[in-house]
Amino acid sequence: MAATGRTLGGTTPGDPRGNGGCNFVEDPGLDARAVQPQWLPSSSSVVRLIEVDESEAGPRFSLWRIPGRKTLTHDGRCLRLTSEMGSSRLRLLLSTGLCDGGLFAFVVTAGANARSAWAASVRVLAILAAGRAPRSSLARRRPSYTGLSHMRALQALDGAHSGASQREIAIALFGADVVAHKWHADGELRARVRYLIHRASALTKGGYRSLLHNRS
Repeated sequence: MAATGRTLGGTTPGDPRGNGGCNFVEDPGLDARAVQPQWLPSSSSVVRLIEVDESEAGPRFSLWRIPGRKTLTHDGRCLRLTSEMGSSRLRLLLSTGLCDGGLFAFVVTAGANARSAWAASVRVLAILAAGRAPRSSLARRRPSYTGLSHMRALQALDGAHSGASQREIAIALFGADVVAHKWHADGELRARVRYLIHRASALTKGGYRSLLHNRS
């Protein structure tokens, strides 16, 4: 389980202004595999747990029964727990009074999102009871064409920043055999590499925000 509480650029914990939709901003100089950006999810996807009186009967909270790779963050007001389980994520908002092994209750705010918030709470209760992620969450899915395109674009930009030629980038992305048969000065493959580099450059300059809006 990882814990983070980093703030940069004069921002304060829990304040998304100027952070591109994040609770915390990360150092852009870090390796992408090391950073853990805390994106602000929709309110209906976050399940809030609070402690209840010990005289009552009910389920008990167990952090270690929650499957997946867990990240625990204090944003200055509350604890945010994110667990990555295969292709899905579990997001919990924990009361500071809630302890491991303690009785807990869900908080579902009245409003337009009440039904979806309750459905998310039921899912959390089932995961806590079973101590494992649902089978569908663990299934490996083939990446979408869009996801594969984004990945290749970032790889192409990494190669360009490292000084690799466009032909070398194409070999790394598509294989030496494909490049040997399809690479030409004004060919489609070279144009594709140029597009990928341009696309990734646009993403790193703020274009990634469009991906967040599309997902929501």
